[in-house]
Amino acid sequence: MPLTDDLDFRAPALAGLYRGLIARRRALRLRAHAQTVTQFEETSGGAEFEGLQLALETGGRRDSPRVTLKLWEDRLLWLWAGRGSRSGWIWTWEDRGRLAGGLAPARTVALIEQTLSVIGAPAVPCETLTALWSPVLCKGPRLCARALAG
Repeated sequence: MPLTDDLDFRAPALAGLYRGLIARRRALRLRAHAQTVTQFEETSGGAEFEGLQLALETGGRRDSPRVTLKLWEDRLLWLWAGRGSRSGWIWTWEDRGRLAGGLAPARTVALIEQTLSVIGAPAVPCETLTALWSPVLCKGPRLCARALAG
């Protein structure tokens, strides 16, 4: 479904990000030709988890760079970006972690917008994407003090 304001998320992290995306939807439209946001539920260990999936494509062609983001209600985040060609993927990048607690939704949306700018560059942006997202993705017992300070 396109980025419209008709989804209702129970989890505060998801609702905040969704409101932030809605507030910036015109700016996102300028950078992403196709935008799809979906609300989903998954079961793990007998518990239901709500989630948000955002898929952005920067052009209408097969070789256009694209980004997919999945955020679960416990702030677990999975990111994927890539650029295709007729013979396969030119490059792909993937990262995951727990989005820093206390991180403002507006900052997460700004990172998404920066990601769209980075993947449109002619050079392979994998190191840049890692540098962009690693300060806000907690992995293991690491605390994200840097993410909250910036």
